[in-house]
Amino acid sequence: MGINKVQNKSIKNMRTKLQLIVCMIVCSISVNSCKEKFECNTSNNVPIPQIMKDYFYYKDGTWWVYKNIKNNTYDSLWVSQSSSNNYRGEGGEGFGSTEKCYEHTVMGIDNINTKGIMRWDLANIITDQRLRFAFAIYWRDSITTQNKSLNIYYTDGQFEKQDLLYPIFISFIDTSTIQNKQYIKAIEINTNNYGYDNLRYRLYAKNIGLIKYIDRDSNQWELIKYHINQ
Repeated sequence: MGINKVQNKSIKNMRTKLQLIVCMIVCSISVNSCKEKFECNTSNNVPIPQIMKDYFYYKDGTWWVYKNIKNNTYDSLWVSQSSSNNYRGEGGEGFGSTEKCYEHTVMGIDNINTKGIMRWDLANIITDQRLRFAFAIYWRDSITTQNKSLNIYYTDGQFEKQDLLYPIFISFIDTSTIQNKQYIKAIEINTNNYGYDNLRYRLYAKNIGLIKYIDRDSNQWELIKYHINQ
């Protein structure tokens, strides 16, 4: 009888341990499941400011045609692909809060001359505990395969100016006349001949996009017709 009591007690202890292990596993799975169920919604989403979207974000089906003032040739740009999504912050400086979702858009831009490959990227950037929004233009020379980029930052309700070593001059133009058409409140971006990419001057109109640009060969291109999908 003594041996049976010891065996029964041992079996009960083993069962208790197994129950504890199972309980721990279930709790762990439950906690992880709760973490995995995190979803982006209107309460935790950090959207890109509307002013940035109005000037810099365009969907598939958008196109622009430009005229070279110097030699009367033509070129065109069009959005070959676009996407918009929200992603969860990864935590830590520069990566955003894990309790927030950050809006991000990407556009592939093609042109008829095929001298380069462009991508327009509009996203949130977290720096020094501040919300910082960036419009990035990536450009790759299709011949030399050289990569360059231009970043425009919008922080605390205004566009930033870069330091003196990398000058970018940004200003609002009240009225601009391009090809006998007036545009109100255009954004002028002048890189002061610094070689960010293949352009040194840009002029963007609200809900229309790029209406004028000057390339590195001093060719001035002006918008003559367009189709916008925002």
